[in-house]
Amino acid sequence: MTRLWLLMLPLAVPFLLASAIMAQLATAQPLLWPLELQPALSSTFGETRATAFHFGIDLKTWGKTGYPVRAIDDGWILRVRTSPWGYGRAVYQRLSDGRIAVYAHLLGFAEPIKSRVLAAQQASRQYSVQLWPEEGEIPVRRGQVIARSGSSGAGPPHLHVEIRDADNVPHNPLQQGLGPVADTTPPTLRRLLLMPLSASSRIDGGYVPVVVSLRPDGDGFVANRPVRIWGSIGLAIDSYDRADLAPNKLAVLRHTLSVDDQVIFASTYEHVSYADGHLVALDRIRPLPIAGVFSTLFRRPGNRLSFYEGERGQLVAGGEGLAPGPHKAVVWAEDLAGNKTRASLQLQVSAFPTMNWARLFSSEQEEQFVEADFSDADDERLQVEISAVAESGNTVVQRTMASVGSGPFTWALPEHPHAGGSSKTSTWSMRIRDEAGNEQSTTLALQAPTTMSEPFSLHVTSVPRSRHVLLQINSSKPLRQTPDARVGAKKLSTYEVAPGKYTAMVPLHGIDADSVVVDLQAVAANGSIGTGRLVLSGRGLYPGQERIISLLDGDLQLQSAAGSVFEILYPQALAITVEASEGLEAAGRGCEIGPADVAFDERARISMGFSGEADGLGVYADDGQGRWVFIGADLDGPNRLSAGVRAFGRFALLRDAMSPTILALEPESGSVVNADIAFSADIADAGSGIKREEDIVLELDGLRLISEYDPDTGRVMATADELLAAGAHHLVLTLRDAAGNESVLRTDFISR
Repeated sequence: MTRLWLLMLPLAVPFLLASAIMAQLATAQPLLWPLELQPALSSTFGETRATAFHFGIDLKTWGKTGYPVRAIDDGWILRVRTSPWGYGRAVYQRLSDGRIAVYAHLLGFAEPIKSRVLAAQQASRQYSVQLWPEEGEIPVRRGQVIARSGSSGAGPPHLHVEIRDADNVPHNPLQQGLGPVADTTPPTLRRLLLMPLSASSRIDGGYVPVVVSLRPDGDGFVANRPVRIWGSIGLAIDSYDRADLAPNKLAVLRHTLSVDDQVIFASTYEHVSYADGHLVALDRIRPLPIAGVFSTLFRRPGNRLSFYEGERGQLVAGGEGLAPGPHKAVVWAEDLAGNKTRASLQLQVSAFPTMNWARLFSSEQEEQFVEADFSDADDERLQVEISAVAESGNTVVQRTMASVGSGPFTWALPEHPHAGGSSKTSTWSMRIRDEAGNEQSTTLALQAPTTMSEPFSLHVTSVPRSRHVLLQINSSKPLRQTPDARVGAKKLSTYEVAPGKYTAMVPLHGIDADSVVVDLQAVAANGSIGTGRLVLSGRGLYPGQERIISLLDGDLQLQSAAGSVFEILYPQALAITVEASEGLEAAGRGCEIGPADVAFDERARISMGFSGEADGLGVYADDGQGRWVFIGADLDGPNRLSAGVRAFGRFALLRDAMSPTILALEPESGSVVNADIAFSADIADAGSGIKREEDIVLELDGLRLISEYDPDTGRVMATADELLAAGAHHLVLTLRDAAGNESVLRTDFISR
């Protein structure tokens, strides 16, 4: 039995521990739905969030706040927390069986929680407090109202509910006795993503990810075309589910991948620890520039999430893996109600023919010839097609079969039907194709030498991968043959993807050098020489090792801790021109660091050099929506700033020299108000942003008020501890942004 088929043994039943827990819950009393509304969801467990999984479910409140929130079972209050960010106002309840229930984004608390929170806020003079009552100090009974639903921390209005086990690990609440939620709709499968997982992997002939759309087919979905693969390949699925009462797209509970009726991988979003929440970056793929998020159907290096079944789930096409020929992959998606749907994909395993080299030349009698050599790992013969190229279309002049390994081959070319005289360029195309339909083409051009054969430049860009770099080479002139690409004396395999566009792969694994120089050379049709050069970094980051890498001539440094990287990684950086957002000024060039899909376990650090003063400077990241977001400003030596990062992307040093804006402060100066007046202000900062509650200070007659900040609306609200005494009062708001810029506004008013 081959290695791949050992990996493709049928999966065992779900883990014994999970089975025992579910069996116990099946005999327990169902938990009470915490809202007196028909159960409906706006989000479910395991959905994708910016930096983590969604750890609970969001109960729909239909755009309203203030619904009574009831305890889902007997227990006692374990923790109470208030914050402008995250969960906002939240109650944590220890249930009688030891589990923990979380109710978040609340509008307010019921007694006795309410009075205890107020006392803690008055003592600290801050809105954000955290209480840990003693066991049994605040008991609650099943159905008791403990809070009101709201939108604090993050809107729009909804109630976030979590069920954690006794060790504080979140589990899917709908599998823990909460619900049920009416659901008669099977999941929808939209697209499949195929990822090359090694430098030699090929998908439809290329080295880049391929997305295949799915169309309805009976009771499921089917790919709109077959896909040809070779090497190590990973599949991922774009899917969603819906329940009956609300139109929101929800996460699918379970995905299963089978190949030729053998299940090789499954993931069930039943539980995930907070410590592993950031591993969503390994479970989900955002394959830029392809839009959307895909759930992986294979285990990426370093992924320790525990809800997978099977081994790595990778498809190994060829060698000791899947044999050449057709294979059927099927992805099943299932929701909690047991609704299932499937998507099927036809895979064609076949090695791709390789044009080792090809050239066009002419004899002394001005006869033209094409000479070429090629190889193929699993075909003995290839079809060769030679065509004359013209703007009006290609004309096939020769079609023949050639035996692999018997080359090089030479073919005499007839007079080019579109040459139009000896001064015109004769352009030809050679295509090789195997029995499975895999093909490779190259465009060759030749013309009489001219006196205008000046040198020209080949344009080359790079797409970093973990252990190799994909080169994209463009030529503005027709070439006699595929460009020659070399690292030192080593020649790289280069092939044409379209006329004038070529690609090559630069392996970096095993290299440990500051620079890896790629030199390019090509001969144009008129005999002029084209050259290009790209300098890559040959320094790697390694699991279990602390490393510091200098890039961009030392302007940029990457520092990884021993626990930062999941796999061996060779980062690359490109200097970029920064177009700063409103309120920010560029303080030099920025950088784009890749590979784009890299994530870190323990945060890595980027450090950027600057000149001049550090006042107002910070490290910013591009949020992908056209805005720069402040991520840190740690002074890292006399002329360097650094920040911790979980992923690569675009970064810049920007200066925020603009003070935050206080748009309105109520009551206005000169106004006469009632003794029970509520105070408010609208604030904004277009630069580094308001990041800390202590940077918003609202004082009444010199005494700091307990003010609540809503980041979504940019509004600050507060009330006095007691009714205002009649007479004159003043209100002062002091506001600071993350860069330390400060604004102060005062209003004077009279209480009657």
